[in-house]
Amino acid sequence: MTTSGFLLIDKPSGITSFDAIRMLRRTLHMKKFGHGGTLDPFASGLLFVAVGEGTKMLPEIILDPKEYVADIIFGKISTTGDRDGELSSAGKKRAVEEKALREILPEFVGTSIEKPPQFSALKIRGMRACDRVRKGEDISREMEGKKRERTIYSITIEHFSQEKAVLRVVCSSGTYIRSLAEEIGEKMESGAYVHELRRTRMGIFDLESAKHPEECDESDIEEFLPRHLFFPAYELNDREWEKIVHGNKIPYPGPEERGKITLCLNHLIAGIGEIISDGMQKEIHPRKVFSLS
Repeated sequence: MTTSGFLLIDKPSGITSFDAIRMLRRTLHMKKFGHGGTLDPFASGLLFVAVGEGTKMLPEIILDPKEYVADIIFGKISTTGDRDGELSSAGKKRAVEEKALREILPEFVGTSIEKPPQFSALKIRGMRACDRVRKGEDISREMEGKKRERTIYSITIEHFSQEKAVLRVVCSSGTYIRSLAEEIGEKMESGAYVHELRRTRMGIFDLESAKHPEECDESDIEEFLPRHLFFPAYELNDREWEKIVHGNKIPYPGPEERGKITLCLNHLIAGIGEIISDGMQKEIHPRKVFSLS
């Protein structure tokens, strides 16, 4: 039974992503965990958790695109963009019609610049932005410097009423659904905030086999496979593995000229290498070596 790999967790609402990790430590009696893609405390759904040596793999795992189902309430705004903030009526309140909502949603599809919410875990001078706001600090100017690209691949309406829309959003990593909801509310001249948020997919991973963190055991830990990574795969023989594990380069016979490559042994991931070519020959130089058994 492997003690390195990954777990798919269904994080309940009301706890932080790190709280979910603490639950796993108590349940599995293991210490080394890491997760990809933090969920806000009020949000629920899929949390990808690496275990043991698998934590070294997190930067290489394909966790895009992400899919969320969001309950958006119209007619009010929130200081945090979600139900946990202080709610107030929008200054210019207009009844929302489904036809009008459908007409404006395509405007948000594509790549654009997003300003993250001030109530976020982004660091401002070494402290989380949300903690500085709670201390009464004005960080609006510094948040301007935190603007970044986001890509919305699709937005569909799952359910609609004048007060609420349930939207399914497929987007890139780093997208704040709270910011998206506020932008939609501004466009509809109604105001809006996120009341419920559930992450349903991260890359090829979905909620189907995800478990509550207190219901997991070691048998739920899955091994990393080449299809989980960004890079092409190369199967090592025993002699090549012996060289790689001692930090030595090996010849590369494949078609790629350069870039990272997944190193496999017996069809399991053993490390990450880099293809380097001098125009005459190509070699794999080891960059990370794992022990995932």
